[in-house]
Amino acid sequence: MMNMDQAEGRFAQMKGKMKETWGKLTDNDIMLYKGQHEQFLGKLKDHYGLAKEDAEKKLKVMEDAFDPKLTKAAGAASHDGLDRTMAKPPEKSPSAMPGVAK
Repeated sequence: MMNMDQAEGRFAQMKGKMKETWGKLTDNDIMLYKGQHEQFLGKLKDHYGLAKEDAEKKLKVMEDAFDPKLTKAAGAASHDGLDRTMAKPPEKSPSAMPGVAK
């Protein structure tokens, strides 16, 4: 499991990449990513004239380039508006698992 120092380090890396990729965003704009996801997407839309779906796609590409735990540790909602910090993978029943007798 990632500790807070690691999460902050990874966020700092992503923040640097965001500045490099989206130079029109201010530090305050980028800080919105950590907790006010919709407002962050709004800043991408405003500064770059993107449709919401395009802004979400571009952000998803950037998120995927980093450890998926980054968004969980930063407290950010996913690109589809669902907070994945509480999501659990669906459990498989024993009969749906390969090699398990029904």
